[in-house]
Amino acid sequence: MTLLRLSQDLLNIAPLLYFATMVLGVLYWIKQSRGLYWAIPVVAVLAILPHTTALGIRWVEGGLYRPPWTNLYESLVYFSWGLAIITLGTELKFRIRSMGPLTYALVFIGMGLAYLTPAKSINPLMPSLQSWWILAHSFLAAFAYSGLLIASVFSFLYLIKVGLGLRTLGVAAAGLGLGVVALTGGSDLLTSGVYRLHEMIFFNGSWVKNPIPGTDPTEFYQVTLRGVGPLLMVALGGYALSLILFAMARAGHAVLGRWGRRALTLGTAVHLGAVILIYYQIATRVTLALSSNSYHLGFVTLFACIALFLLVLAWFPDGVVSRLPEAARLDRMAYALTLFGFPFMTLILITGAIWAHEAWGRYWGWDPKETTALVTWLIYAVYMHARRIPGWAGRKAALVCVVGFFSVLFTYLGANLVLSGLHAYGAQ
Repeated sequence: MTLLRLSQDLLNIAPLLYFATMVLGVLYWIKQSRGLYWAIPVVAVLAILPHTTALGIRWVEGGLYRPPWTNLYESLVYFSWGLAIITLGTELKFRIRSMGPLTYALVFIGMGLAYLTPAKSINPLMPSLQSWWILAHSFLAAFAYSGLLIASVFSFLYLIKVGLGLRTLGVAAAGLGLGVVALTGGSDLLTSGVYRLHEMIFFNGSWVKNPIPGTDPTEFYQVTLRGVGPLLMVALGGYALSLILFAMARAGHAVLGRWGRRALTLGTAVHLGAVILIYYQIATRVTLALSSNSYHLGFVTLFACIALFLLVLAWFPDGVVSRLPEAARLDRMAYALTLFGFPFMTLILITGAIWAHEAWGRYWGWDPKETTALVTWLIYAVYMHARRIPGWAGRKAALVCVVGFFSVLFTYLGANLVLSGLHAYGAQ
């Protein structure tokens, strides 16, 4: 067995253990026993060990000047590793297990996306990437993104603890539904069932460019998926109805609140059904595979999981809230993780500018990833200042931090997959 094959086998084991850790975290929410409390970090360590070993093997195989985070596959593996490390450290330091199911779910999704990436070989770097600065710049990214993501999770849990209103749940669910529609075809998906694949698709067993001749290379390859559009229209209708009923229930109509929960249940159930149908139709096509659009599917799956969590929160708010730490503690932990991740995010911008000057002769060029990274930095800077401003401390500041969660995800993957630029390694 070659070392590279050994690393692949280890990376096939790690996601299973992360999934087990996530399941243990969910069980801990249901029954907070001492056995589950200690089982979660133990299984997490068992997952991190093969994960770390596999990364080390790829570094040895690639050589000192080629760190194992220089293509999209390795980046997903490395980012997932960083998120698992910071999650475990946070759980042990703060003696908390509430955020584990959410962050380990992100780790599992990241590893799943890496698994679906066809290109797993170790290839030489292009000349502009052969620099010590890529080692520093990319190494810092895992800690910056992980710290800020976990801070946003704590802010989300803080908002739950202080009381997310029913109308807020409706708005959030509707936003997630619209996000799924936007990611999978927009209005074309709703009206004609047209689903869009990225310009690089897994076609007839190989990873190839958009096969449509004479089209712009940034265009999308279109596939018709039967039944997905109508299902998503029903889901959006359920979300919209729940939002209206929740808004009316705020005036004191408890019955409308119950009907709003039922409408939210309908919307979420149909939403999940549409996502499953997307997976089924892509997976069962002879010429395509889940790899054809794996990163967009990852976002779609994440949004569906969040919608399911919001549904649980709508029906069992007291049960969820009672299992969370005090609001003030959640707020402090969110701030502490921001203080951890923000300096790394600052160093990403600095080292990236130096690397850009060395490679291309300029410090800043408004590349899409540069721009989105700056936006993310500004969002968390606003959050840290907002906590000190009267009238903003508390819910408003926490909302800013939650917005940062989606900004980090878009900076990390969305800028590569949706926008074109020097960082668009997703097309390799």
